[in-house]
Amino acid sequence: MFFKRIALFFLLFTIGRSVNAGFFDPGDSTHHEDNKYLIIPVVVRSPVTRWGGGIAASYLFKYSKKDTVSRTSNFEFLGLYTENKQTVLVLGCNVYSPNENYILRWRNSFSRFPDKFWGIGNKTPFSNEESYMYSQFLVNPQLLRKISRKFYAGVFYELQRVYKVSYLPGGLFDQENIEGRKGSTVSGLGVILAWDSRNSAFSPDKGLFAQLSSVVFDKAIFSASNFITYIADVRKFVPVFQNHVLGFQFFGYFNQGTAPIRNLAMLGGSDIMRGYYAGRYRDNHLMACQMEYRAPLFWRLGIVAFAGAGRVAGKFSEFSFDDIKYSLGSGLRLALKPKEKLNLRVDYGFGNHSQGLYVTIGESF
Repeated sequence: MFFKRIALFFLLFTIGRSVNAGFFDPGDSTHHEDNKYLIIPVVVRSPVTRWGGGIAASYLFKYSKKDTVSRTSNFEFLGLYTENKQTVLVLGCNVYSPNENYILRWRNSFSRFPDKFWGIGNKTPFSNEESYMYSQFLVNPQLLRKISRKFYAGVFYELQRVYKVSYLPGGLFDQENIEGRKGSTVSGLGVILAWDSRNSAFSPDKGLFAQLSSVVFDKAIFSASNFITYIADVRKFVPVFQNHVLGFQFFGYFNQGTAPIRNLAMLGGSDIMRGYYAGRYRDNHLMACQMEYRAPLFWRLGIVAFAGAGRVAGKFSEFSFDDIKYSLGSGLRLALKPKEKLNLRVDYGFGNHSQGLYVTIGESF
């Protein structure tokens, strides 16, 4: 059954179309033949969603052919419905101005999501598993300005509304008096400092990305909770030899104050610690690192191997090498847009008494 579903997935992607966009560039007085629309039916798979299907659309462009510095910009849309009766709608963009003097990132999303909960902490037993349901709306625009070379500083806003939360009365979710179990609204302003020397926004093969961000959620800006979140994301890509790449990532997520459940640090998912259910372990803080080796096979196909380690903690002082979670796995890549390095990703990851298949578009980091 697994191989039949994978075959179906690749069949669906052969139906997808890519067409010239005819986008007019005032600076060139010509049409950009490299600008593309990508509209494809998609099939996704993860431990959170199980199998799901929908439509993905992306518009890839550059402001000017004469600009050889800027990476490819994109507008994107994703609409999904899954076996777990989850609805996900995402609208976003990554826009690089000429010479990358400005970078605009924007994410809007809506989800109606049956989820799972095992409790708070790094040692929650699997027997605790409990289901709950929520709806969530998110708005997150970010604007960065180049300060020098590859160094950027910026600001962002985050609005997250969680509502229609339902769970088992008297169950674990209820007993632990989870913050946000009756819904929550958080509104925050943040700052970003970033160094970005990657040569691709989708699948870099060299360069460094290091970003530190902090967002303050406060009642003065219509947030129902007061807390501060700090995020550190560092990625390094090293070319080993022709078209072979070794990637490293460190990711840290830290909360100061009392954050609602949807703002807690979560271990697992399709990006951080593949092999664990997204949110299998939750707490105020998370530190994780992972590495991935990427190699070409033939035609548009590639192969990867990855490994990771991480843990969550209630207090920063609780971080130690005790009970670290480990993950490893491998996967395949299909280049949907070889020039832009936009890939279909199929990964299978293994964790401690946990495993998961992930089918999505774009690299984990």
